[in-house]
Amino acid sequence: MDAAARIKTDRGVVRDEARIEQVVERVLAAAAKAGLDPKIAEPVWRLMIERCIAYEFDVWDRLRAPAA
Repeated sequence: MDAAARIKTDRGVVRDEARIEQVVERVLAAAAKAGLDPKIAEPVWRLMIERCIAYEFDVWDRLRAPAA
């Protein structure tokens, strides 16, 4: 996430809805194969994704904060 924040030049690309849905689809497919209820897998992964995005926003902002 730190590397992603350094690489992305536009704050608007930190959150990528299409990528989020792609990850969730893969998680649900893997959960089904493993016999894990999607009602457990999906919210856990969505929360983890949101926390990761929040962290990346924090890093992105810190890296680009104007010098005091």
